Formats: sequence, structure tokens, C-alpha cells
Amino acid sequence: MGADSEQVAAVLHKLATIHEKLEEYDKAGECLSEALRTFKMKQNIAEAPTTYHTIAKSKASAAEKSGSDVDRKAAIECDSVTRQPSVPDVKIHC
Repeated sequence: MGADSEQVAAVLHKLATIHEKLEEYDKAGECLSEALRTFKMKQNIAEAPTTYHTIAKSKASAAEKSGSDVDRKAAIECDSVTRQPSVPDVKIHC
């Protein structure tokens, strides 16, 4: 199993949810960005939107805690991606 494995990406996604619950938003963002990169590279059309949604939730939580406009805008951007029929190539600002 290599670093670009979808199984590794799934573990990173789950790890990110733990970081988010611990309010470790930077670490959550790193894990989610890497998971998203792998899911998109492997063209996993089921997990990529789910990962965008998780990023949106994490960024919204971070914005609520810090009052950061950057996190708030990233949350809105990621949430809008999850509503599109296909997942575009979007650069997330973590």
C-alpha cells in the first residue's frame, strides 16, 4: 500500500475528523488535503465530494472559533463544491 492508496486516504479522512473534534484544525486540514488529492487522482467520485464536505465543516468550525474570514470563505467554497454535479479541481486554502 503506497502513499497514494485510497485506503490510506480513507484513514487520513477519518484521522482528520478526530483532529477536528480536538479542535486541531490545521492538522485536520493537512489530512483532508492529502486525502482529497488521492481521491481526485484516483477519480473516486464518491469520496472526493464527501471530503470537500468534511473540509467545509472543519473550516466552518475553525472560523467559528477564531473568527477568521479566510476559514469562513474556505468553508463556503468547499460547501459549494459539494453541490456541483462533478468535482472541479479546486485549490483549498488550508
